[in-house]
Amino acid sequence: MSYDFKLMFLYHGSMMLLFVTGQALSLAAELTIAAALLVAAGTLLGIRHRRATPWVWPGVSVSRLLGAATVLLGGLFLFAATPLFPPTNPGSLPWYLAGLGIIVFATLNTLRLVAFAEADYFTPPVVRRSVELPWKKVVRLVYGIFFLVVWLDGVASFYYFGTTFRDGSAVPTPAQTEPLWNHGKVVYVTPPQKRLVDTLQTGMAVGIPSALLLGAILHFIVGIKLIPNTPTLEEWRHRREQGRG
Repeated sequence: MSYDFKLMFLYHGSMMLLFVTGQALSLAAELTIAAALLVAAGTLLGIRHRRATPWVWPGVSVSRLLGAATVLLGGLFLFAATPLFPPTNPGSLPWYLAGLGIIVFATLNTLRLVAFAEADYFTPPVVRRSVELPWKKVVRLVYGIFFLVVWLDGVASFYYFGTTFRDGSAVPTPAQTEPLWNHGKVVYVTPPQKRLVDTLQTGMAVGIPSALLLGAILHFIVGIKLIPNTPTLEEWRHRREQGRG
């Protein structure tokens, strides 16, 4: 585990501790603590440690910029929670700050400014160029699109449910007749709103396990690399045979 990754865990753990304490601190105090950790732990200590290594930044590339933009989509997930858990609430803010830390670290890692493994600061990454069958690239692209659609459906489901529940009526009205439940609380919404909530939740309930199962089949059985640094069954058998030899 790299030094920077340990610092990220320190920041994330601190935010989770603030989250557990609820509203014991004000918004200003929580923001001050987060800023101090980011500047002191995330920046000053990280730079000092980096100067002690032979690390050289490989620069940017189109693929890295696109990857960083994809990571930033994680901000949509945080935004989807705002209707029911506004970040202006001291009890909710640490959760958003923790998520922001993960997004920032993942973005910096995509840009090769930080690394998960300490060895990456001392040993340049080995670029392995392997020939892959064209149909595998097509399948990976199609799966990536499917996974993105499922993820966007989940984000839309969380956000629309939150806004619909927030704006619902505490009692039935001539227009708002459908009950909508959330952790034991109920409000009443219009039939079209309820149908859309049900549609989005059904898509998420079916899509998420389908995406996970399909991804596992494609990666481990079919041999289409989807999870970095995780061997497929074929690679695992090959390593096992080499170990026996």
